[in-house]
Amino acid sequence: MRKGLFNKICTLTVAVATMLMGYSCQQEEFIYTPEGACVTFQNVPVTNFELDGEDLQIQIMRGKGDTEETVAISLASGSIYTLENSSVTFAKNEFSKTIALSYDDENLEAFVEYPFELSFNSDLVSPSGKSTFKAVGMVPFSLDELEYEDYGIVNVECGMFGSGYIFEQKSTLQVAKYTKIYYRIKNLLGSGKDLDMTVTPDGSIEFTNVELSDPGALNKYDYEMYRFDTNVKLFPHATDAVEIPAEWLTDCLTLWFDSDDSSWGVRSYSEEGYPLCQDSYIQNYAIWSTPKAGLVTSDYYRPDYGTGDDGWWRIYFNVETVF
Repeated sequence: MRKGLFNKICTLTVAVATMLMGYSCQQEEFIYTPEGACVTFQNVPVTNFELDGEDLQIQIMRGKGDTEETVAISLASGSIYTLENSSVTFAKNEFSKTIALSYDDENLEAFVEYPFELSFNSDLVSPSGKSTFKAVGMVPFSLDELEYEDYGIVNVECGMFGSGYIFEQKSTLQVAKYTKIYYRIKNLLGSGKDLDMTVTPDGSIEFTNVELSDPGALNKYDYEMYRFDTNVKLFPHATDAVEIPAEWLTDCLTLWFDSDDSSWGVRSYSEEGYPLCQDSYIQNYAIWSTPKAGLVTSDYYRPDYGTGDDGWWRIYFNVETVF
């Protein structure tokens, strides 16, 4: 072969090789086709991340690993997130790094989307990659698996209408994590049971875990009521001259209250944020009874009320303290 022809073939071979290297980083570790500076966010479709208290982990990759390289990362403003480090540094022969996003989960709410956007200099990206990463975070939430946390102290106050008789007992008020509408009064009136309810921002209430009584169980009443057994025991009022049956002094009372949730409401509720705030209260009328002796009527406390009084009580759930 003539020398001139050989030199032309060699020159052509080098030129082709050089051209190919310009379009390919020539690394066996590629999981995509790298081009240019070969940096990209991992090209995996992401619709949401679980905001479960742990930092979010976003992967960024490169195709060339022959040198150390630092890539500046930007987080778009207006999100709840904080970029733990404003750059990532790939060591020589390192092809993947993780970007960490932290956030404050104290005020997160269920069913709310919390988007974010990460980016780096587009001059570094491969045409087949992406220099911007957009995704959405949401709290992991299920109505079937509510997690309650202490929210404050509620004073449960019951008094027979017009009789001057009042019974009070403090309980822990809780709210379901990531929500502002699901509440729980722990161990209501020492019953060993929790009273669960939803309280909407407009002050409407729905009780979710109380037993609906058979109308016949109340004898003289023909409409349905909620039933809640307590550990409250009767005792004679100081001003009463009425003899109380002995079993009433030992039997724990049952709280009956209206099953029509629309008759309940929050007073002085907060217009923004949590509808149950400090100094707000829930009120309605209730009937007390003993499991064995039937309804407790006010004429047992006040003879001057006359026989046949219904024995209505007013019940308050006063929010005394919010933590």
